[in-house]
Amino acid sequence: MSGQQVRANYHTETREDREKRTRTMLILGIIGLPHVIVGALLLLTI
Repeated sequence: MSGQQVRANYHTETREDREKRTRTMLILGIIGLPHVIVGALLLLTI
């Protein structure tokens, strides 16, 4: 994805859409973090 395309996408989305996308990614990151930690611990102990 080029810089021009990223800039165009940013300027065409609404503030509410951006906040919803950011909130969704934050929630998914929080849910996924324990799984990454457990996976790393399992990898290190085997």
